[in-house]
Amino acid sequence: MEPDARGEAIDRLIEAVEKNTQVLQRFNDLRRVFLRGVIAGLGGIVGATILISLLFTVLEPLKGFRGIGPAIERLADELDRQPTE
Repeated sequence: MEPDARGEAIDRLIEAVEKNTQVLQRFNDLRRVFLRGVIAGLGGIVGATILISLLFTVLEPLKGFRGIGPAIERLADELDRQPTE
């Protein structure tokens, strides 16, 4: 490789490293990290709510079965119960 080509390659590498450094600094900004955590937490809450309501919807018709009905009834009561203080 010629000396001039090496210098250009080094310049391109330095530019790439500086660009990546800027991207990482923005990515790790405290506000961004906080907002990502809040969004992930809300997403988990919404997902769990949807999952539990789907579980209730699917299990409700099965309460009438003789063998598994009481177990499903207890599970539904436990999930529906309000926490006591």
